[in-house]
Amino acid sequence: MGRPKGDHHGLSSEKMTQLINYRYRILKKRYLNKSPQGGYQSLIKRLSLIILKYPPIERKIRHSANHQQFILRLTGQVLEYMLNHEPEVQKTLDWIGQCTHNPDLRAAFVLASLEEYCCQSVNHQPLLLHCLRHFLEEQAAKNVINI
Repeated sequence: MGRPKGDHHGLSSEKMTQLINYRYRILKKRYLNKSPQGGYQSLIKRLSLIILKYPPIERKIRHSANHQQFILRLTGQVLEYMLNHEPEVQKTLDWIGQCTHNPDLRAAFVLASLEEYCCQSVNHQPLLLHCLRHFLEEQAAKNVINI
């Protein structure tokens, strides 16, 4: 459940152990005994609560009749964006694929890793909000959405 050997990003052994233990607690508590679909839905709901705290999203959903569907769809889009654009996530997915061939266990590892990654603090905000900002900027540049 850790990281590939030699891939410690300058973290001390103690910090690395804390990170692995945190990810393991997430895995055990939220994803190990759920179906992959149930785990994914749980992850989307949990991350949606973080996205709701982003001010442009708060303003947007105040005027939306179907804000719950909007926020769940947006959260799914941001996760997809991260899976396709975040090198750290891609490395972790590759590594998980090498660790197990059991699809349910692999899904649980992926979901736990995504949650841990999204909740990492960067400039006192969850990394998910930084990814959301990049996603929204990219979509605005493509003129796809307007938030």
